[in-house]
Amino acid sequence: MAQHQQAQQQQQLLAQQQQQMQQQQAKIQQQAAQIGQMNQDLNRMHADVQQVPKLRQEMDALTQELALASGCLLWDALPGG
Repeated sequence: MAQHQQAQQQQQLLAQQQQQMQQQQAKIQQQAAQIGQMNQDLNRMHADVQQVPKLRQEMDALTQELALASGCLLWDALPGG
């Protein structure tokens, strides 16, 4: 009788441990999904940062064009221009 009760307690303990392991596994999977999302975000940010020099060059070129255009407009506005 005592052995039966002990076996039952061990079974309950095993069931609890199994449940805890399943909960931990679910938590780990959730964290892995979050890490995956963070990694994607980081990759996107890295790609954006890689664009900065190119965007800076484009901005410089546009600034030069604007300076030339405004210079031409000023020249045209001058008497006899």
